[in-house]
Amino acid sequence: MRTRWAWLALSAAAIVAAVVVIALIRQISDGGTSLRSTPSVVIAIRDLARLETVEYHVERVIDLRDRQSLLFGLLKTQDAILFVAVGQVTAGVDLGELGDGDVVADRTRGTVQIILPPARVLSTRLDNEKSWVYTRTTDPLAQRHEDLETRARQEAERTLEQSAVTGGILDRARINAEHTVASLVRSLGYTTVTVTSRAPQTRDATEDPLMSTRDGSRTGTRRAPASGSAPSRAPRRPRRRSAPRADGSPRARTRRWWTPARCR
Repeated sequence: MRTRWAWLALSAAAIVAAVVVIALIRQISDGGTSLRSTPSVVIAIRDLARLETVEYHVERVIDLRDRQSLLFGLLKTQDAILFVAVGQVTAGVDLGELGDGDVVADRTRGTVQIILPPARVLSTRLDNEKSWVYTRTTDPLAQRHEDLETRARQEAERTLEQSAVTGGILDRARINAEHTVASLVRSLGYTTVTVTSRAPQTRDATEDPLMSTRDGSRTGTRRAPASGSAPSRAPRRPRRRSAPRADGSPRARTRRWWTPARCR
């Protein structure tokens, strides 16, 4: 009986010792995460005069797949990522684009007329704390691209801005900017305040550059002719060809380099 209890005690002591050793090994092998601090370098500084008037909170799922083919297209593989993107799109107006004639004030009458620049998207950023990778799969024979997550984040920023523009963020930013500027000017003592916005510039599809100088600057524009109108340049006259010889071979083209006047 005593021998049996002795074996049980030894077994329990061995188990406890094994657990302690495994815990010590894990604690020693776990090095943790280290962050090495490096100095920051300021590359450029730009002064801003932006008025942010609206911010959209947008969420989107990015399903990016890099399809690959092996053995002359007989085997199909892929490297895929499913990225849940959460970000903010901010829009407003850039007051630095105000011109000389955009603000007209009359202190005697208490009237002000302001023409704001067109509203535009000022910034688009991802929320790294809320954005996360749902799945990251690579087939056994597929090549794993380490920049696939970077491409997914770039696509997310582009699509987030596009979704916000489609959702009417520019119209809302324009209306809020006009109300904010009007309230600010009324607080200065003006009674009649008119605030409008310039229309966004659109490029005419019928215009194309005529010619450019050596430094790349345009010298003019050319408009496409209307349907049914005559072209601006007359068509070239067909080149006169020499008659073939009697045997059917083409006559060689020669140029006369001398004239009787030069030989005098």
